[in-house]
Amino acid sequence: MKKTLSILLSFVMLLSITAGLNIQAYAKDIIVQAGTTTLTVKAEDKVVFTPKGSGTYVFQCINTVSGEDSEYLTLYHMVGDGNEDYMDSFYQKTNYDYINDKEYATSTSVYTSLEKGEDYCIYMGSAHSKMKLKITHKDSYSFATDVYVKAKSKLPSLAYGKKYKAPEFKVTVFKREFAQKDASYKKTDLKLSSTTLRKSTDSNYHETYAGVIKHSKKVSKNTKLKGEYYLLATFKLKDSSDKYFIPDCTRAEAFSSGNNLYGHGATKVTNKSVTFVYTIVANEFVKDGLLYSMDTPKTASVLGLSNKKLKNVKIKSKVNGAKVRNIGYFAFSKTKIKSASIPSTVTFIAYAAFADCNKLGDVKLPAKVKTIEGAAFAGCRSMKAFSISKKNKYYKTTDGVLYTKKNKTLVQYPAGKKGKKYNVESKTKVIDLCAFARTKNLKKVYIPKSVKEIYGSAFNESSVTDIYYAGTKKQWKKLKEYISKEELKKIKVHYNAKKL
Repeated sequence: MKKTLSILLSFVMLLSITAGLNIQAYAKDIIVQAGTTTLTVKAEDKVVFTPKGSGTYVFQCINTVSGEDSEYLTLYHMVGDGNEDYMDSFYQKTNYDYINDKEYATSTSVYTSLEKGEDYCIYMGSAHSKMKLKITHKDSYSFATDVYVKAKSKLPSLAYGKKYKAPEFKVTVFKREFAQKDASYKKTDLKLSSTTLRKSTDSNYHETYAGVIKHSKKVSKNTKLKGEYYLLATFKLKDSSDKYFIPDCTRAEAFSSGNNLYGHGATKVTNKSVTFVYTIVANEFVKDGLLYSMDTPKTASVLGLSNKKLKNVKIKSKVNGAKVRNIGYFAFSKTKIKSASIPSTVTFIAYAAFADCNKLGDVKLPAKVKTIEGAAFAGCRSMKAFSISKKNKYYKTTDGVLYTKKNKTLVQYPAGKKGKKYNVESKTKVIDLCAFARTKNLKKVYIPKSVKEIYGSAFNESSVTDIYYAGTKKQWKKLKEYISKEELKKIKVHYNAKKL
């Protein structure tokens, strides 16, 4: 009993030296006053406190230390007879300070209404943690809840092989201001004071500012960008950090007209400034009106048009010394291109790469292409036929229709193909995604019993009016699992049918 009392008195003495605390009996350890009260919560502590005034209070974890990956601090309202009503939780996350070689944690901040004279308690369950906690009255506090970062330019200086030039930023912070009753939002713009570019020295993701600094090195402004970098953007604060709190792990969103600037999440906050870390992926560049991406030093992908007026696309076989292997997702989708020359180096054509190119004519596919994903050429209503090198080991065309070898999959029926009826080849097992989508002339399709799967949107917005299925109605029900009712709404299905 004496030992327990001694421990309790030691803890009370610790609390008494923190700012803004009045220590009373154990049942009411802390009197939370206007302004800020700071206390330390240790492992398995249950700290009881009483607000001196009613209103909104902010709970903010600071300078935390943890031996666990995560922890919850829980706030309860003491309602008498030892009973507690749950109110809220604070999530704590363990990070690592690589400079000082130690763990520390950051935590979410929450606000809640407390009543004057009522007893409340905070509890931490872990046996390996402690943290300092700020409890701040509404009249003394506001904090950033959302941070939006917008780049003013198209960021051409962040392209692969180009010299670095600091981009322009506009940062808008939405602060939560505490009025007499409810929290309100106030929009504030921050002024950019400086930017620094650093090159990562390893391939790991570092969540903290300290980790980023430890595992990167400063880059000269004359450096030609190749690969991934950290961009450190520092903004001046209009208020002190006590009144203007930005959590250490705020994930600020970066918007730009390019796809090479990403919010990282790590921040550094001082009384006068906040520094956000962004990841720059400098792997994109423009060549002859097309946008390319360096995947490795030896391979590249074409991502689409940089010149939207380009009508005849000629994809390079080699750019910056790298072979062009891939055509990216939605690369040319819904553009007004009329022709596309695909080099022999291409082995992969991604989903919807040329989808809905209504003016695109016939396409010749190269000998080395290994993968053509579903819907790659869906809805190209001017395309009448596919052709492919006879040397290709994976695909073939029959009467202009694209199949995998051995007829296992019907990949794409050209949407502009002439003729009102079509017989799917025997031994075909799969009809691929969007295979007959948005066809222009086709009315009747025969499907053999060999077909076991029809993928989604196969007949989406199709001109088809009748499907003639060689199997039974029961077999069709199993087959149409991935076809939506909307697709079949205007299509009549005939069973036990013969070839057209």
